[in-house]
Amino acid sequence: MPASLYSLLLTIHDVLRWLVLLSALVAVVAALSGLLGGRSFRPLGRVTGVVFISFMDLQFLLGLILCFLSPWVAQFWSSPAAGMKVKEVRFFGMEHIVIMIAALALAHIGAARSKRASDDGKAYRTALVWFSISLLLILAGIPWWRPLFQI
Repeated sequence: MPASLYSLLLTIHDVLRWLVLLSALVAVVAALSGLLGGRSFRPLGRVTGVVFISFMDLQFLLGLILCFLSPWVAQFWSSPAAGMKVKEVRFFGMEHIVIMIAALALAHIGAARSKRASDDGKAYRTALVWFSISLLLILAGIPWWRPLFQI
């Protein structure tokens, strides 16, 4: 049962990756557009940020569950020194987890800071910076050598 659960959750995690990337891109473009267009931060900037954060949180929860089921993570933690020498084991046992937690934290910081910004321009600028950095980390933390769709 755990192997089939792992496969199901991994498939959902793979599909959700595209929703995270799309929502991140929409949030970044909305922040840039709002900043350049002088628009009110609410509702556009707020809604796109909430959608991005929501998908990130869901992806994180799935990823956390996968950490406990993943053979790569188990192999890494059974022998970290040996795991550091194997690309896939190192990536999934450490790098992917650290990069994605950092991306999640930066997205949350950006959403919180933009929400409390003193004016609309500052809110959009804050969202643009933090969400862009988060998006770059997400792109760096995706295992691009694996199939892009594993359905």
